[in-house]
Amino acid sequence: MKSGEHYDAHYWRFNMPEELPIYPFCSESVLRREPRRTDWMRHPFLILCGLSSGSLRYIFSNRKIVLQEQEVILIPPGTPYFFESHSTGGCYSKQVLEL
Repeated sequence: MKSGEHYDAHYWRFNMPEELPIYPFCSESVLRREPRRTDWMRHPFLILCGLSSGSLRYIFSNRKIVLQEQEVILIPPGTPYFFESHSTGGCYSKQVLEL
């Protein structure tokens, strides 16, 4: 990780006799100062991503979306997706909740 960047993830673990119908699996807070790209991913969770600064390009479900500051995106469970910031300026800050 580059100097000045930040990544923090919290995994929620429930020890209950019955599972809740929906609960957080993970929450992330990410600050990147250099361009970033991912490989194609697929998770069994609903992904809620909010951008607090910068912009990111997401591709999923045959859609190409540039997520801007103060916007939120929902990625359905099991959907292959990809994101990158090389084409959008590089720096960004986002919060992610996986349900």
